[in-house]
Order: sequence, then structure tokens, then C-alpha cells
Amino acid sequence: MTNFKKVKSKLFSKFLTKFEQSYGQAMKRHKEALFAPLDKLESLDWKLRNEGLIRVLEIGVRTGVCLASLGIPYCGENLKYYPRNSRVTLVDKNIYLQSYFEANPSRISHLKVERFMVSHGDDLRSVPSNSVDVVVATLVLCSAANVGAVLREIRRVLAPGGKYYFMEHVRERSPTSLRMVQLLLSASGLWPAVFDGCHLDRDAARSIERASFKELSYKYVSVEDSSVPLLNLMKSHLIGSATK
Repeated sequence: MTNFKKVKSKLFSKFLTKFEQSYGQAMKRHKEALFAPLDKLESLDWKLRNEGLIRVLEIGVRTGVCLASLGIPYCGENLKYYPRNSRVTLVDKNIYLQSYFEANPSRISHLKVERFMVSHGDDLRSVPSNSVDVVVATLVLCSAANVGAVLREIRRVLAPGGKYYFMEHVRERSPTSLRMVQLLLSASGLWPAVFDGCHLDRDAARSIERASFKELSYKYVSVEDSSVPLLNLMKSHLIGSATK
């Protein structure tokens, strides 16, 4: 590993640990509201429907890279909101995804994990079309190499009437000094280089609007935390759901 990569990994892991703690607290009520409808969804799969269960696929099982190999405990923070006994497929680009949960089984003990997939969100080719009731992706589009491809895959694997739940940080909508900083940090490549491909200047709403979902509902919220100054660079968030 080069010196730059070592510094990057150390910086990113330190930031991510603090970020996850603060972000989790700041977004708790928003996530509770976002995922509350899961308890009332009915599966397209008649077997699951008869049992009152649903099938969920989550892309990017943590907010960012799952650094289980570095001992960071914040992984799979959305899973606690899923209905008990949900059938889940967990997708993340990190090779330690499965080993993390094998070492921390209590984090998924209320769920039935059907599959762990080491993959990016734009490549779900092994997941059948129209097979998933819910896709969850939070803080995924900011670092996606091809946002359009990720959204096309989400729409493909969803069953008709299936739901895509999202929570993404986005660039400021008004031409403020913060928006200028976001544009500069992203365009320079500095922020993506340090924070695992994350971009501060993306407009997730426009991308999702173009993805041909049948229904779309979202809102903007602001998240700030003085204890994590870097979090304030990504304070505007898009939260909502889309229906296939």
C-alpha cells in the first residue's frame, strides 16, 4: 500500500467512525419515518405474502465503505429498521461484508439473509428482474461511478409496485458559498480522492426523476453537527421513495 493510500485509509476510517456516530443520531428520526411503511408492504411473492414477509435488497450496506477490517463497528445501520424475518440480500463493494456479519451476528439476527453480494450497485446481474419488493440505498449515489446505471438496476430488480427508498446528501440548491465549496472540492478531485469517490456536487433528485419510476415522493432536510465540521459540507439531504 502506498503512503498516500495509508494516509487516506487512516483519515477516512477516523472520519467515518465519528461521522457514523453523529450522522446516525442526526438522521434517526428521518430514517424511522422513511422506513415506517415497510411494516405495511405486501410482497409480490405469494409465499412471502401469506407469511406477512417481504424481500429487501440493500445496496451499500453501510454509509460508505464497510471498514470491518479496521474494526469500525458501524455497519448495516439501516438493518434495524427492517421488519422481523424479512428476506434480505446485502450488497456492498467491500470484500469484508460477509465476514463482518458472521463476526457480528446480532446485527442481523432478526432477519433472514438470503445472500451476501460483493458488488457495486450498477452490477446486479445475478439478481433476477422483478424479484425484490424493496430496494434500499442510502448515501450510495454520491459515490456511484455511473448513477444512471445504478438506478436502472434498482428499477430492474424491483417487482412491479416495488419500492425504492433513498437518502442522499446533495449539493446546495441555492448559489451559496457552501455550494461553491462543494463544487470546487468535487471538481478538483480532492474530496472524491479522500472519501472513497464521494461527490458533494451531485443532484440526486434530477437523476432519480429521470429513472422512469411510476411514482416519486421526496423532501429535502438539513443536517448539521458542530462536532463534525466536515458533515456540514454535506448538510442538504434528499429523502424519499420511488415506486416501480
